[in-house]
Amino acid sequence: MMNSTKTAETVEKLADVAARTLLTNQRRITDAFAACEIVSAGTMEALIQAQAEAHLTAGLQTRWNRGGMAAIESWLEETAERLIETNVGGWSSPVQNQMELAERKALQNAYKALSRCRD
Repeated sequence: MMNSTKTAETVEKLADVAARTLLTNQRRITDAFAACEIVSAGTMEALIQAQAEAHLTAGLQTRWNRGGMAAIESWLEETAERLIETNVGGWSSPVQNQMELAERKALQNAYKALSRCRD
């Protein structure tokens, strides 16, 4: 059984951190363009990771708001299966591979955080 208070706080914290990280990375890109600087690959990878985390946490918040604990418990089961069964890196595009890797990392981080909410 999961602790509902802790789960709600965790979903909120994940979303807050993801939103702040995304805004920070977007600002770095905007500042680099405004200064006519070349954006480094690392900066782009950080943006991709931040976008994956923000997208994931938006989905978690929607699940929490619509279905509460049952929806989060279901998400944990689905995510565990997805992490076990899904491979990363099958695309010919390095950018697509990086996006999948970022999504997988975001899933792993959220899964770990929400798993700690179990009693």
